[in-house]
Amino acid sequence: MLGGSGSMNGLLMVRGSRHDFNEWARQGCKGWSYKEVLPYFKMIEKTEIPALKGSPYRGTKGNIVVTPQKSTTLEYFYRKAASEIGYRSVDCNGYSEIVNCETGTVYCCVNDKSKNASFPDMSQFDVAKITFYVSNVITSPVTVSYALNSEIVDVFLLDLDLVSFKRFMTIEQRRKRAIGVQFVKGGLKYNVYARKEVIMSAGAYNSPHILLLSGIGPREHLQELK
Repeated sequence: MLGGSGSMNGLLMVRGSRHDFNEWARQGCKGWSYKEVLPYFKMIEKTEIPALKGSPYRGTKGNIVVTPQKSTTLEYFYRKAASEIGYRSVDCNGYSEIVNCETGTVYCCVNDKSKNASFPDMSQFDVAKITFYVSNVITSPVTVSYALNSEIVDVFLLDLDLVSFKRFMTIEQRRKRAIGVQFVKGGLKYNVYARKEVIMSAGAYNSPHILLLSGIGPREHLQELK
């Protein structure tokens, strides 16, 4: 599955905590502080939420459309009651980063191109945000495929082939640096090398799994796998 755990979580648009990004930077990951990654979060999204107009944490020109989450009747009155006793609604991707409580508001990803007769309501949207993004930015007439339950499924007419199984990072042993990705498709092994850098973004479970398969992780655990 493409997109990691974000692809099976109701299309919610929730970013990582600024504290995590700042901790990465503190530990030596140059360019990964919250201040440095925020422009990229803003670059990819197109926020269509009147209450967040002008927010320094939100983008308006990207390819991932962000809209208010549809509320149930119970949730509507719950939030209304909270407002009446003084709780204000805040943006979960804003300064406070509060999610899923009486004052936290979560927003959803919706594809501009999915607003048609084929997808009349939110329950019928494909929940893979990566599918939304890729289908918006690439339109060349070549079939793209991705792995779904170990099968290759044709999805969109794109000039990109997304392979999401049996993956390893290719490590340059001398410099201890990731330089590409190795994967298996159709029984054949392929190596793809990066021009600039390799970014691991496979979800909460698959990212550490790929790291372990690539020989990166706790020494004791890696020795158990030999």
